[in-house]
Amino acid sequence: MIEDIINKCNGTFIENIKFYGHFPSSIKGPPSRCDQFTYDQFINSSLDELERLTRTSQTPIPYSSKDKKGYMG
Repeated sequence: MIEDIINKCNGTFIENIKFYGHFPSSIKGPPSRCDQFTYDQFINSSLDELERLTRTSQTPIPYSSKDKKGYMG
């Protein structure tokens, strides 16, 4: 599905896309998000693996009040 979206976007290159994950508060830790995934990590990892990578990342994005919007789940 991701490749299909990228292929339909004229002039879009995979290396210019930020693959972003948002993870709510859980027993694993507080809410967090990360935009440091590589394309391969993003398409080949489970949500649990992406969350683990986010929580061990040295550059997580700070959680903010905008993450609490209703459309976020």
